[in-house]
Amino acid sequence: MPVEQWKAFKSEHGKNYSDEEDAKRFEIFKENLKLIEEHNMKYEKGETTYKMGLNKFSDWFQEEKQNLHGLKSPANNK
Repeated sequence: MPVEQWKAFKSEHGKNYSDEEDAKRFEIFKENLKLIEEHNMKYEKGETTYKMGLNKFSDWFQEEKQNLHGLKSPANNK
């Protein structure tokens, strides 16, 4: 159940958000969880060679991930 996984994820990674921010981050987390589960089903069928899992970045916005790697978002490219 995503809600229980979300609570465990926040506890494990020391995440604490305001109610509004928590709702946004939970949506991102659910999207990533779905991608991970779909990918891992392919892994179980032998369609890919690696498994995916949750990590401390699983509730980050795409822009945050790009900034971590020094990349600019497409909107900022000129």
